Amino acid sequence: MRFSKKLFLMGGLYTSQCMGLTFLMAGLPAILRKNGMPLGEVTRFYAFGLFWTISFLWAPLVDRFGRTCQGHYKNWIIAMQTLLVLALVWGAMLSIPSQIQALMLPVALVAFFSATQDLSVDALGTKLFCKEERGTANSIQSAGNMIGGMIGGGLILFFYETLGWQKSMLALAIGTALPLMFSLGFKEPATAPGPGVYKNMAGFFKQKQIRHSLGLIVTARISILLNYSLLSPILVDLGWPLDKVGVAVNCLGAGFGVAGAAGAGVAIHRLGKKTALVIFLALSGLASLVMMVPGRSLDIEQISYLGIGLAMAGFGAVNAVMYTLFMDHARTSCPGTDFSLQMALSSIPAFAVLSIAMGLADRLGYTLPLAISAAWALLPMGLILFNKG
Repeated sequence: MRFSKKLFLMGGLYTSQCMGLTFLMAGLPAILRKNGMPLGEVTRFYAFGLFWTISFLWAPLVDRFGRTCQGHYKNWIIAMQTLLVLALVWGAMLSIPSQIQALMLPVALVAFFSATQDLSVDALGTKLFCKEERGTANSIQSAGNMIGGMIGGGLILFFYETLGWQKSMLALAIGTALPLMFSLGFKEPATAPGPGVYKNMAGFFKQKQIRHSLGLIVTARISILLNYSLLSPILVDLGWPLDKVGVAVNCLGAGFGVAGAAGAGVAIHRLGKKTALVIFLALSGLASLVMMVPGRSLDIEQISYLGIGLAMAGFGAVNAVMYTLFMDHARTSCPGTDFSLQMALSSIPAFAVLSIAMGLADRLGYTLPLAISAAWALLPMGLILFNKG
């Protein structure tokens, strides 16, 4: 299969799996915040992102089962895309905000199905791309995620007041279903069955390269995830209307994220993964500092846009570099398990810090959480510069 076709397939899959989830985790909290829901309750929807974090718990099942003459991970991808569409249609049948409690289950299913599709696509990518191709492939992965966010959390949020809840959700369901035709026609390379279920998960941590990189895996994504999660609440609390928030964060901002991901692909080839990571972590730390300014001077709109651009460019770039490292660390016998384990190790601490940061923001404002984000970016940079990551 040609490299360009592999990139097209993977880009479509990564885009589709993020559209509905981004709307429900970024757009919906902005809608609810606009309707007066406290930040503590809005945070509940961010918690569904934990399905992506804990997907390593069922990743060995995906690695071990589902193999037929038509493929292996392809079968999981098709099943998850179909179920994802059905969960979005179910959510469209409910009313917001009156049925917000009933919406929790379809939102949870969207998160679960998209997380399972993601680990299946990550495993497939580990099989399809050689080490020299992975920098470019993972810039496509990060860019695809950003484009999915651009559609789900940007365009749909922008038109939300015109479309309403039901039409917005149905539009997302249709967009999610589009890549199914490419998945159905794809011929997956055959591979031998992987290890027994959960038998070899502990072996991941026995690898020498993992022991050397564990600190970097755990710390590197915290700053970018903090910045990303704080953006929409900050802008809403500054009085920005929903359509403006959607355009700024998930359209304009996602464009910067795509540019950051593309830049990461180039930087990985020219500078190496860890040098590129130091540069983009510094960018994320700078974004945190810039984002402090609008909270103190509400009329400085240009600073808000600068903060959005820096934060989202850092988000796309750091993710692209880290996904490349995750793919390099994954064993070919169980790529879904190994990739999802690294995602968990990099995300669980971030969600813990995010929960604390949201509580601090609710009580004290956004300056302290953003200062924490800026300071945290220094930790993985230090691990790299002192040759410990």
